[in-house]
Amino acid sequence: MKNLLLLSILSLLISCASIDLPPGGDRDTQAPRIVSSSPDSAETFFTGDQIKITFNEYFTLNNFNQSLIVSPPLASQPKTTIRGKSLLLQINEPLLPNTTYQFYFDDGIKDLNEGNPTKNLRLVFSTGPNIDTSFIGGEVHNAFSRLPEEGVKVLLYKEYSDSQLIKQLPYYITKTDKQGHFTFNNIGEEQYYIYALHDENNNNVLDITDRFAFLSNPIKSNTKENNLYISQNKKQPRVTFFELYRKKLWPVYFCF
Repeated sequence: MKNLLLLSILSLLISCASIDLPPGGDRDTQAPRIVSSSPDSAETFFTGDQIKITFNEYFTLNNFNQSLIVSPPLASQPKTTIRGKSLLLQINEPLLPNTTYQFYFDDGIKDLNEGNPTKNLRLVFSTGPNIDTSFIGGEVHNAFSRLPEEGVKVLLYKEYSDSQLIKQLPYYITKTDKQGHFTFNNIGEEQYYIYALHDENNNNVLDITDRFAFLSNPIKSNTKENNLYISQNKKQPRVTFFELYRKKLWPVYFCF
């Protein structure tokens, strides 16, 4: 009986110490999703100096300073803080009155575990009574190869001066996608001067190493076919005439 009792106790201890791994579920493929924000999307009469965005899961930042585009631009990037599932953006300057602002995050936020990045995430609000609803669209191509240019900044100015791309910040900013397309949403209904800028320093002005393009005449809002041809990147290999002929990329634009 003594041996039987010891054997029973030993079996019980072994069964208690055996820990089964929890069954695995499907892999998380979803990017963080906004569940609340302050200000709310499309909120008007915003007067604060801090933006709070709460997501449905824990997250981390993904090249955030390069991904974040504020339009109209701020003189300095907001200070970012992560608190739990919330992202806090501290704005360090007064916002313009009666202005629609866009905070475009692109892929600058990803979930903590699987690293799924956000796509085309943005927050729009106004410091005045209305949200602007006009738009401008178009494409940016390489002037020599005629191939689309991805990740190029497109800048809008309300007025023209011969040095504004060097000395002045634009009024609106966006970026091209993989197909070279760009779209400005929620902008004021008026005419603009437009530039394309390969902004290597991410400072929203033209530096000596940057490639750029522009249209000489102003464009009107609520138009889509605004095409710009940016100069050739010297680091890129030249496209041969045979390749241009095979891809039917005519007419050819020569950029030396």
